[in-house]
Amino acid sequence: MASPLEPPSPKFQYTTLGILSIMATLGMTLAYVRNVTQAELWMGLCFVVAGLVAGSLIGLAARRFTDGLFWGTLVPVWAYLSILGDKTPGPAIAYGWGAVGAACGALCGVRRPRAAWLGALLSGIVGICLMTACVLASGEPLEGYGQFDVLSAGVVGIMLRILVEIVHWFQARSGQPRHVIAAWLTLSVIVGNLLVPVMTGIR
Repeated sequence: MASPLEPPSPKFQYTTLGILSIMATLGMTLAYVRNVTQAELWMGLCFVVAGLVAGSLIGLAARRFTDGLFWGTLVPVWAYLSILGDKTPGPAIAYGWGAVGAACGALCGVRRPRAAWLGALLSGIVGICLMTACVLASGEPLEGYGQFDVLSAGVVGIMLRILVEIVHWFQARSGQPRHVIAAWLTLSVIVGNLLVPVMTGIR
């Protein structure tokens, strides 16, 4: 029996469910990206680096480094997985989504401003501005797909703050660590991408 003066044994952080969730997610992710081109691999690396930079800077500024880094890196990975496929957008829009994911993910992850509606609005504005800048920098007109992606970036920016709030709420009530929840969400992104061609009849 341990002495009452001894500190309690550290609790093992990674449960069986957590390990299985992470392994399944890594396996699905590697299988999903196995046929990507070298250019797409470099794009994925750029997304991750952008997430690390944005997450670190915004996390330090908000004094919530871990939250900023976690969401700032995770959301660009979702963006990267989402744009892969038979109809990958042009480089400007593709990298625009990486920038939106990194900046809006980190901003929403630190939950600043504290008012959720204000944070969602700010994130939406940031998403629109970043995507607009990427489209204009490429010389493409803000019409057609460009305009659609600009508006979509605003919607995604807003929804990200709502998602972060839902994850925090679920984590507090379920006791599941957020890396497990993140693994589930990543699997959902991959499964959703795989189902889109089936649902739309694209072969």
